[in-house]
Amino acid sequence: MKLLQLNIWQGRLLDTLVPYLEDEHPDFLCLNEVFSSQLQRQPFGMYGSLERIRAALPGHQYYFAPTFGFEVLGEQVQYGNAVLSRLPIATADTVFLTGAYTMLQNARSITSGRNMQLVTVQVDGRTLIIGNMHCSWSNNPNTGPTATELQKVAAKVQDIQGPLILAGDCNASYDDEAMIPVQRVLYDLSGEKHVKTTFSPLSPVADPLPYNHILVSDHITAHRFKVEENLLISGHLPLVLEFDI
Repeated sequence: MKLLQLNIWQGRLLDTLVPYLEDEHPDFLCLNEVFSSQLQRQPFGMYGSLERIRAALPGHQYYFAPTFGFEVLGEQVQYGNAVLSRLPIATADTVFLTGAYTMLQNARSITSGRNMQLVTVQVDGRTLIIGNMHCSWSNNPNTGPTATELQKVAAKVQDIQGPLILAGDCNASYDDEAMIPVQRVLYDLSGEKHVKTTFSPLSPVADPLPYNHILVSDHITAHRFKVEENLLISGHLPLVLEFDI
């Protein structure tokens, strides 16, 4: 099976992102910075990112966990994390790591709410849990909300028994102290491969670090893990895991 993790950069490059996802056709997608609405036409096409991706993968179920919303031209726009699955989603849950869902007054408002999704699917009679998270950005991930959010992630997943894959944009490198609580519970494939960066050449980040991760429990056999380098589909690079349980 194949899982793909990507911060889609709010869907700025949907016209190149969607064909890539169609070609890759992963069994599971863990996506961050996803907009969802009925607005499909420019200049608001990015606000329908989830709908475009779902149309490209019609056989996949999805679970969307927004952190905030706002209205544009009378249409409600939501923003958050999304998991898409080729297998039926049995259960789904959202855990807020910071703040709570907020309905904003306008699209220019900023909210610091962050969450993690947990979905379950059945694979050959076994329950696989897939987590998808997006932590806060800060100049120093070892202090402030990023570290606190990762502690909450670790506390939530440490009691999960059985196969677990946790993916997302942690806004912390595998060698940051903030990642240690999660790495005590799960194996960090980004760290194992000593990934240099998970930002694409389009990113404006001055010091592009490996902030995107896929972490697995002992029940997961990772056959292949890679970062798709130099793709111009987002400000981030996709992480791809081929695995069995």
